[in-house]
Amino acid sequence: MTQEEIKKTWKDLFIHFLIGVLILIVAIFFHRLGSKRSTPQTIWFFVGILGSVLSLYAGNRLLKFYRFLKENNY
Repeated sequence: MTQEEIKKTWKDLFIHFLIGVLILIVAIFFHRLGSKRSTPQTIWFFVGILGSVLSLYAGNRLLKFYRFLKENNY
């Protein structure tokens, strides 16, 4: 694996992680500060679940890639 491939992979994984965290933060703000009717609250709740799943999945892949690099002395 070349340095360029490692940089590209880190960048891709980190961007996916940040997108998941950003979706989660926006969903929390809209859930807490948005309309108090049940439909918007439900939509933002499920968007929050989506953001948390995305961030956890990307975070897990980041950790696995970090361990892979450490094991193979990159």
